[in-house]
Amino acid sequence: MVRRTGFTLIELLLVLVIIGVITAVTVPEFVRSMRGNRLRTAARTVVAAGRYARSMAVLHQRAIAIRFETDGARLVIDAVRPAQATNTMDDVSSSFSEPGLTPPEADGGSRPAGPGMNIRLERVLDMVTIKDVRLQGADAAGGGGAGVVYQSNGRCMPYRVRLEDQEGGVIEISVDALGSAELARRGAS
Repeated sequence: MVRRTGFTLIELLLVLVIIGVITAVTVPEFVRSMRGNRLRTAARTVVAAGRYARSMAVLHQRAIAIRFETDGARLVIDAVRPAQATNTMDDVSSSFSEPGLTPPEADGGSRPAGPGMNIRLERVLDMVTIKDVRLQGADAAGGGGAGVVYQSNGRCMPYRVRLEDQEGGVIEISVDALGSAELARRGAS
């Protein structure tokens, strides 16, 4: 007697149904996880930018600015021109149009921060926008952008940055005068 081995049609269909059910349950959770991951990655990028700006300010003993493009997804770290480095935390501008934070494009592009060093760094957040930036005691920055200057002693004016993804998930980052960051998550995702 010859014995045949293999799977019956019912067994194959049963395996396909089980795979279909598992896929239907796990794919939506995976997509939600990816969306939340983009927002968390963007928040880590903003925190790392602040730490980098603070480190470069202390290391090179000069003021370093972070400019945030509100309603956009770009942030730029750059050295502040020597004439503007005397700004105190009380008179730091919160707008791109103010002299304390002139964007590099307005004066011919990237400026070297000093002999043999270039601190300029730009990051674009993936599918996440910078909704607003608030300096302590100031209103949210409107159209265009806002900036924060880290002084050569590593201090900055305390600020908050609110990030939002396409699904309405929000993370708010609060940074104190010494550059310590705290994250608060709100909304979807």
